[in-house]
Amino acid sequence: NSANDETVEVISCVLSRLIFEKLKTAKHRNIFPVNLVLEEAHILAPQNRSTKCKYWITRIARECRKFGLGLCMVSQSPKSVDSETLSQANNMIILRLVEPKDQQHVQSSSESLSDDLVGQLHSLNVGEALVLGMMTKIPTLVKINSFKGKNVGGDLDICKIWSQNLKSKTEELDEMEDDFLNLG
Repeated sequence: NSANDETVEVISCVLSRLIFEKLKTAKHRNIFPVNLVLEEAHILAPQNRSTKCKYWITRIARECRKFGLGLCMVSQSPKSVDSETLSQANNMIILRLVEPKDQQHVQSSSESLSDDLVGQLHSLNVGEALVLGMMTKIPTLVKINSFKGKNVGGDLDICKIWSQNLKSKTEELDEMEDDFLNLG
């Protein structure tokens, strides 16, 4: 079975804290920049709930650019993402947003998202996005080409992967033990 939300939150919290603390104390902070991608950001940094995971993600969003740590938050429900965390975004790539509460939440988190642009968000087609922030001088409408490779996706079955890895390592150790015992 795939990891449930609570497991994902705990793992994300621990990894976020460890990455934050490691980069903050590193002597050469920007030699190996790290980009932390949070899929389903509304679960990990929720708007209406205080969690340890949200605490670390918000700290990363506020403090970590200078340590070489970037943060990419992905959500299909932007109104459910913590507004303080979202407001720290230097850049946004906004796909079609139909729900007015999502549009308002994203607009309140961005200085360069005008009422006119918000009015366009519901009419974006598949593959179209509004890009704004420091990566463009002005908000820009882009068309993203269709992916021609093999489409894969979905949740990883972490428990199954770890179990297979454990089985593989156990078999490897058993073989090494047999080889050792056969040395005579």
